[in-house]
Amino acid sequence: MVMKMRKAVIKIAHNMSDETYNMLCNGITEKFGSDIEFEKITDNSVIGGFILSLDGVIYDNSIRTQLKRLKKHIAN
Repeated sequence: MVMKMRKAVIKIAHNMSDETYNMLCNGITEKFGSDIEFEKITDNSVIGGFILSLDGVIYDNSIRTQLKRLKKHIAN
């Protein structure tokens, strides 16, 4: 039986090291399973962190989104 690979698209900042990217992929594999094929996209709008798209779900762990959440929290 052939296992179908799921596709994960990871948007990262241009300055993320290969070591950090590999650790990120390993963590995603541990959390979601080993049947994942990764596509890396370097995006200048990502100033830090990453944005993961997997199984139709977006996991936004970018610095920009974290700052927006913090601003909203402080405003309330």
